Amino acid sequence: MIITQNSMIRNTLKKFIENSGYDIRKKNSFDPLPEFPSDFTKNDIEIIKKVKPFTLTSKERIYSLLQATKYVIDNDISGDLGSMSTETTENPSLLKIFA
Repeated sequence: MIITQNSMIRNTLKKFIENSGYDIRKKNSFDPLPEFPSDFTKNDIEIIKKVKPFTLTSKERIYSLLQATKYVIDNDISGDLGSMSTETTENPSLLKIFA
C-alpha cells in the first residue's frame, strides 16, 4: 500500500510540474551548451575563430564588435574607427578583416 501511495504522489507531482512547463531530470543529464549561440552565423563564427587566439575578449563581445563594424560599413558611415572604447582597442585584428 505504501509503494502505491508513493508512486501516486510521484506521478501527481510529475504531471503538475510538467503541466507548469518544467521537466524533471537526474543530475548531470543536461545537454552540454553549444560552443556558440544559435544566432551567430557561420561567417561570424569563422571570423571569431580567426580572431580569438589574439584577444582575451569573449566571443559575445567580439560578436558585438563585429555587428557594430558591419553596421558602420553597411550604412556607409564616414569617420574614424579609432575612437572606440578601451574594451575594443585590443581587437584591431577584427577591424583589419574589414579594411
